[in-house]
Amino acid sequence: MMNGFEYAGMGMVLASSFRAAIYCRLSKDDDLDGESASIANQRDMLETYCEKQGWEVVAVYQDDGYTGLNMERPDLKRMLKAIERRQINLVITKDLSRLGRNYLQTGTLIEDFFPRHGVRYIAMNDGIDTMRDNNDIAPFKNILNEMYSKDISKKVHSSYLLKAQKGQFTGCLAPFGYRKDPEDKNHLLIDEETAPIVRRLFAWALEGHGPNYIRRRLEEEKIPCPTYWNRVRGLRNVSTKWEKKDPVNGRYIWDFTVIKDILMNPVYTGAIASQKKEYRFKIGTIGEKKPEEWIVLAEDIKIKNSPVKEKIIEILKDNGGAFEINYFMQFFDSNIVSVCKTLADNGIRVIVAGLDMDYTGKPFGPMPDLMAVAEYVTKVHAICVRCGNLAHHSHRLSDNDKLVMLGEKHDYEPICRHCFNELMKKEHQ
Repeated sequence: MMNGFEYAGMGMVLASSFRAAIYCRLSKDDDLDGESASIANQRDMLETYCEKQGWEVVAVYQDDGYTGLNMERPDLKRMLKAIERRQINLVITKDLSRLGRNYLQTGTLIEDFFPRHGVRYIAMNDGIDTMRDNNDIAPFKNILNEMYSKDISKKVHSSYLLKAQKGQFTGCLAPFGYRKDPEDKNHLLIDEETAPIVRRLFAWALEGHGPNYIRRRLEEEKIPCPTYWNRVRGLRNVSTKWEKKDPVNGRYIWDFTVIKDILMNPVYTGAIASQKKEYRFKIGTIGEKKPEEWIVLAEDIKIKNSPVKEKIIEILKDNGGAFEINYFMQFFDSNIVSVCKTLADNGIRVIVAGLDMDYTGKPFGPMPDLMAVAEYVTKVHAICVRCGNLAHHSHRLSDNDKLVMLGEKHDYEPICRHCFNELMKKEHQ
C-alpha cells in the first residue's frame, strides 16, 4: 500500500497517461438540490479539477432529465461503449449519485466493469478513488443513495398526484399547440404559432380521415413535426429517425403514433389528463393506464376548432372501417352527434362509450342524443355497494359540486335507483 507521498508522486507520473471522461447527470428529482446540481456547474467543477490534476479530458457525457435509477441513459451507454473500445481509462463524476442511484447496478460498474476494463473511477465530492484503498464506504453510499432516491420519488409522485387532482398540468413538456405559462409552469396557455397545426389535424379527422391520410397531408404541406418545434425552441435536443436520415426533409414526416396521441388527448377538449402511465420505483414507466384510470379535470383552456365549435373528436382506432370513440363521450358537446351520424351515413361502423347520467342522476351531455340515433345501445351495470342490486347511478362521495370530476373508489360508489333516491331525500332534508 502506498503512503500519501508515494501516491502523489505516482499520480504526477501517470497524469499524462490518463484519458479522462467527465460524466454529468441531472434528473427532475435533483431540482430539489438547487443550482449546485445543474449540468453546467457539474461540468465546470469537474473540468477545473481535471485541469489541476493534469488529466486530458477526451469526452464529456451528460444525461439531462434522467433518474439515477435508470441505467439505460443515452450518454452513459455511449461512455461505456467508449470504455470497451479502450478510448477512456478514467471516469470522474461530481459524486457517486451522479453515476447512479441503483446500488446493485452502480456497484457492478465500480466493482466489476471499470476494473475489468482498466478504468479508474473518481467520485470527487465523496472522496472515492478506485486507485486508492479508500473505497470501503462506496457500497454503503450506494445503498443510501438508493434509499434517498426512493424517498424523493415518493414525495415527487405524491406532489404530482396532488397537482393532478387540482387540475394542474404536471407534464415535462406542454402538449403540442400549447405552452407553459411563464408565471406558472402547472398552467397551460395556447401557443398561437403551433395551435393552427393542431386545428388542421382535427379538421381533417372530422372529415372522416384517419392518421395515415393526415400524415400524408402534413408531409405534402411541409408542416414540421412536434419534435422539430421542441428542438428549435430549446426544449428537447432530440431528432426523429427521419430527421437523422434527412435533416432537411425529415422534419416534415410525422410519426403515426404522434398523430393518434394528439387526436386522443383530452387537453384539446379543454381538460387536463394526468397519471396516464403506470410507474414503479427503480423500473420507471411500465405501461399505459386505461383511460378510465386517468385523472381528468376540466380546464378553461382549449384550442378552439371551428368545425366542432366547442369540443373536438378523438380518434382512438381507425381500422377496418370501424371508428371507435371509447373515451368519456359525455364530455363532448352536441356537435359530436352530427359527426358520428355523418360517419355512419358514409358506411363507417361507429362505436361510442360514455356515462349516460351525471352524479346528480341527470342525462349527461350528448349521451341521450347519441343513444337516440344509435342502432344498438348496450348498458353495462355495476353492482350497488349498499344492497347488491344492479347499480344505475354513480354516487359522488365528496362535497365537490363541479360537474366534471373524475376519480376512483374513494370519490364515487355505484348504487341502485332505490339507494340513490334514499340518499337524495336525506341530502335535501
